Amino acid sequence: YELALINYEAKLRAMISNISDVIAIIDEQGLISYKSPNIKDLFGWEPRELIGKSAFITVHDDDKNRIQHEFYKLFEKQNSSVNVEFNNLCKDGTYKMVQCTAVNLLTNPQINGVLLNYQDITERKQAELNLEEKNEQIEAQNKKLIATNSELIIAKERAEESDRLKSAFLANMSHEIRTPMNGILGFTELLLEPDLTSEQKEAYIN
Repeated sequence: YELALINYEAKLRAMISNISDVIAIIDEQGLISYKSPNIKDLFGWEPRELIGKSAFITVHDDDKNRIQHEFYKLFEKQNSSVNVEFNNLCKDGTYKMVQCTAVNLLTNPQINGVLLNYQDITERKQAELNLEEKNEQIEAQNKKLIATNSELIIAKERAEESDRLKSAFLANMSHEIRTPMNGILGFTELLLEPDLTSEQKEAYIN
């Protein structure tokens, strides 16, 4: 039985060490009582370096108040859970964005604390940020195209209106010029009429 238990525990440790999530337990005083060994590969810490420390020791200062508030609410209700994202400190001084799920299992004798599992989502967040920037660029380009299209429509309408006014002006001028010209031509034809006497021609002229 003892050998089976040892083998089971070894298998469990091996599985925990190779999963992508870090598993942790926070006791009722808000101190870290357990960190899975894979934290070293993912964030550089040895578990012993964090055990016994505040649960918020690696939380970025900008996120700390928000995360503490969420966890204090979590401690108030048994079996409640919360999902949060925050910047988590690595041993080398850099930060990685993590997504954390926490469950209040203080009444569970095997856990006797808040059970956490969290994973590095830095690359996913960067991809989301890049996508957001691309969408903003596309939106800005669309706005420019819409504005340019509106300007072209206005310019086209102005050009059409200018053509209409020009055509109307030319038609009017043609009419104004044609009317007296018709009179002059008619009058000239009368003067050239061979049957008119000199007195009649002089009367037309006067």
